[in-house]
Amino acid sequence: MDSRAGFVFLAAFSIAIASKDYGPGDWGKVAPPCSGQLQSPINIVSSLAEVNTTHNDLVVNFDNMNGAVTGYLINNGHAPKVFVDNNQGGATVTGGPLGQNMFVLQQFHFHFGCNSSAGSEHTLDGKTFASEMHLVFYNSVYKSFQVASSKPDGLAVIGVFLQVDGGFSKWMEYIAVSLRNVKTANEINYNLGDSIALSKLVPELASKNAPYYAYKGSLTTPPCYESVQWIVMKNPISVTESQLEMMRLLTTPNGTPMCNNFRPVRPLNRRKLIQRSPKQAKLPGRLRLQGIRLYH
Repeated sequence: MDSRAGFVFLAAFSIAIASKDYGPGDWGKVAPPCSGQLQSPINIVSSLAEVNTTHNDLVVNFDNMNGAVTGYLINNGHAPKVFVDNNQGGATVTGGPLGQNMFVLQQFHFHFGCNSSAGSEHTLDGKTFASEMHLVFYNSVYKSFQVASSKPDGLAVIGVFLQVDGGFSKWMEYIAVSLRNVKTANEINYNLGDSIALSKLVPELASKNAPYYAYKGSLTTPPCYESVQWIVMKNPISVTESQLEMMRLLTTPNGTPMCNNFRPVRPLNRRKLIQRSPKQAKLPGRLRLQGIRLYH
């Protein structure tokens, strides 16, 4: 929802959820799908996950060298988002639970807590992480993200946990520092002049044998369409406390802190939860590049 109408909806939604009298339990009043049976996020219980040996490798292809993408950053009132400029080279994903369908990267965004004890939307065996990054793809059989978003097979989202573990990512630093340009929720787009190397920010995107969990679910904010094939990476990436503090400076349309912008987990409701482990891989992972174009 990157159109003006989408922004207005999300701005109004962000104001509503900031109210003490309005929470995720009320979202069904705004968007009926939010009361559905296939909602996200979930608590991933690893012991309940079925090990799948029939899925092909999950493959992320990048147009540019080193998995670089560029685009613009926006504060939509609920989360900081980076919209990818596919004219400058983007990314696609296929394989795994997606089969032969190819999905195109539209944007990625972050959920995070007011402190590092919580922030991720999904939890793993009850464990929460400081933040969660969502890479949102749409099925290329549809002409756009807007068309695909409500279709049963329309979207795929790769979820990546972020944790404070002493590691440092210069790519995460670049994103965090850029957030000062979109501190308040408005329609101002901040152009990310330098490319972000997604394959370095999330190294396992370049690997065929990265462990992950997969299940069928929904968008985690209204309209909560149950159109998402979720792929949640098992291994987290690093974020620093100072980078999280830069995220926490962001505000909603009514001026309140944006932090704690995560939805509580929803019931699994007998959905199949799939686990992909490294031992299932046939070959060592490597970065796959297509139609390489270099931009300076």
